[in-house]
Amino acid sequence: MTVKVRLLGEFRKYLRGRAEPLVFEVPADASVADLAELLGLDPGLEMIVGVNGLLARTDSSLADGDEVVFVSPMSGGQSTG
Repeated sequence: MTVKVRLLGEFRKYLRGRAEPLVFEVPADASVADLAELLGLDPGLEMIVGVNGLLARTDSSLADGDEVVFVSPMSGGQSTG
């Protein structure tokens, strides 16, 4: 099955010059974690994952045509209150 992928934040370095959205063929029983491994994402990095615009967990199953977004959480910053 085919899924589309967008990488945001720290994950953009994994694009390696490729244009988005990335398109991957994955097995029918693939999960978000399987896709992350296929992409070569560092499993130690914190990630927020969206599948078709909804938050997903790494053990969430994927379906043909899904659009998956990997985002690194933002940290730091200072309020201007």
